[in-house]
Amino acid sequence: MASCAQELYALRALRTHGFCVYRSAVVAKLIYASSAWVGFTVASDRQKILAFIRRSKRAGFCGSDLDDFETLCTTADNQLFARTLNNPQHVLQPLLPQLLF
Repeated sequence: MASCAQELYALRALRTHGFCVYRSAVVAKLIYASSAWVGFTVASDRQKILAFIRRSKRAGFCGSDLDDFETLCTTADNQLFARTLNNPQHVLQPLLPQLLF
């Protein structure tokens, strides 16, 4: 959270020059540790994340259509699992059960 909050100044400067990098910079950092955040956090930590996202929306760093944090995490997890399933060279592929067609 502190790292994301510190980047807001840089994001403001980039936004004034026409760049919108909130999703690639801040949301990516939040989602990077999503498995730890969602499964092992207390309610107050989750509220801090949600408040940070609300503040970012109010400040205009991201659109109001940005999903809530849990939806972002679930989507990222599903995409990662789909990539693992569809890549026969993936290191986790031998650990997955064989699909029967």
